[in-house]
Amino acid sequence: MEKRHQIKGRTVAILALLMAAILVCAGWAYYQYGSKEVNISFDPNTGNTADVRTKTITAGKQRTVQDILQENNYEINNDKYTYSEDLTKQIKDVSSVSIKKKATGTITVGDSTKSYNSSGETVGDVLADTGVKLSEGDTVTPSKNSKVSVSTGSISVASAPAASTATGTSAAATATGTASASASTGNTASSASAPASTATAASASALTTASAASSGNTAAASQTLDNSENTSTATASQTEKSTENGKNSSNDGIMVQASSADSATPTAAAPTTEVKEETKEVSIPYDTKQVDDATLTEGTKTVTTAGVNGVKKVTEKVTYQDGKEISRETASETVTTQPVAEITSVGTKKAEAAATPTASGANTATAVPVTDTTTVTPTATPTADTTTATPTATPTAAPTADTSASTADTQPAATPAADNSATSGLSDYAASVDMSHGGSTGNATESTANTNMDLICAIVAHEGGTSYEGSLAVISCVMNRVDAGNWGGSDASSVLTAPGQFASYLDGYYTQYLGADIPEVRAAVTDCMDGGLRSHPYTSFRSYETDGSVNIRGNWYF
Repeated sequence: MEKRHQIKGRTVAILALLMAAILVCAGWAYYQYGSKEVNISFDPNTGNTADVRTKTITAGKQRTVQDILQENNYEINNDKYTYSEDLTKQIKDVSSVSIKKKATGTITVGDSTKSYNSSGETVGDVLADTGVKLSEGDTVTPSKNSKVSVSTGSISVASAPAASTATGTSAAATATGTASASASTGNTASSASAPASTATAASASALTTASAASSGNTAAASQTLDNSENTSTATASQTEKSTENGKNSSNDGIMVQASSADSATPTAAAPTTEVKEETKEVSIPYDTKQVDDATLTEGTKTVTTAGVNGVKKVTEKVTYQDGKEISRETASETVTTQPVAEITSVGTKKAEAAATPTASGANTATAVPVTDTTTVTPTATPTADTTTATPTATPTAAPTADTSASTADTQPAATPAADNSATSGLSDYAASVDMSHGGSTGNATESTANTNMDLICAIVAHEGGTSYEGSLAVISCVMNRVDAGNWGGSDASSVLTAPGQFASYLDGYYTQYLGADIPEVRAAVTDCMDGGLRSHPYTSFRSYETDGSVNIRGNWYF
């Protein structure tokens, strides 16, 4: 008994160790190969924090950052965006990824201009990124501490003006003449004022020596010229020596000497920079919406609410240098009048078809449209009336009704399986599209001429990528929803912008593709909406696999 208990105890211990090892292995496997949530934020760099969009996804830990970004339709382009994480890093080592669009524009320094493509936060960062070094006194517009966004555009650097000095010295002027003067002892004379000089006179002196009739006579003349910039001083000293006999004497050898030193330092005028706030009113285009109206006949459209543009007040900071505008940036926007959407009612009421009874009272049979978009006209039987087929075209095939059936109704023609041969009128891309997931042609269409094509293509490009097949899969899903009628709208635009549907529109990611006009995307949208081509019958898709879903260019459709 004791031996049995020992064996049993060892068995339990071994099982416990085995279970512990299994749990450790399972935990390690989950840590290495399980899934985890990752936060992705996209900053379009508009300067408005409200435009930053964040979403949380679940991804396998062994996947790379680049894998999950591409699967969620984020563009991988290091020239246009900066990524907070290394794109080759595995998800198990990442908790969040930030994507920021780079700002582009030009930097003007003096007469030279260079382009920049930078993710810097401020103008100073952009200048440092592009190797522009500033000197003391340089004027930067916008200022170095200004935030940079995709709307910043041009940056200018004006160098500080260099000081210039000019010095001129006038030559000394000396004049020697002869004058005669006589004066009595103790006489003093003062000279009159002279015109002001444009330069500064360093010294002016006049020395006069003469003989006078009376001895000991001395005359001194002093002159001071003063204006706002110049000072001229002249001093004349005259010594008269008399003769003992009291005879009149004449002054000989009168010498006048003048010298001046001019110093001028002209300075070039510094450029005048002025920043003004300017306010203007800008029109806000109205949206267009379509709503179903069961009281109107199918195919009828009526504008029930006229569209009215809104108005917003935009305040801009405009920088002028020497009277010339060098930069402009938006300071604030205030909507003063909200736009009113144009609403069009679209009829959904089916037109009543007139019945044509036959002798046997059989029902009218309607042929199912075939994928080559031609009209099928069933052969008349004793119990079948004329059939109606759409869309209309030149009749080609005439299948014979099954007259062996016991019922009086004619069976409709069966729809042949879709293939890639029915691509007449479609783009060249359509010939190679994979139709193995239930693709078909001849489906209901919607004219792209009456839609916002740029908006549709932008959302489709972000959701499905920029390939033809990926875009066709997304727009096929949209048109399948239009046919279903319960996905928020009766046309492609309203389905794409319906609440709670496409994250690309709801989160604003589609804006990076507005105006891109990608040929593959435009061809896919046109082939589907105008040409009736669809690559699958599904109405939903996700970025990850679910039961029964099929993968088309990275999205899983179901």
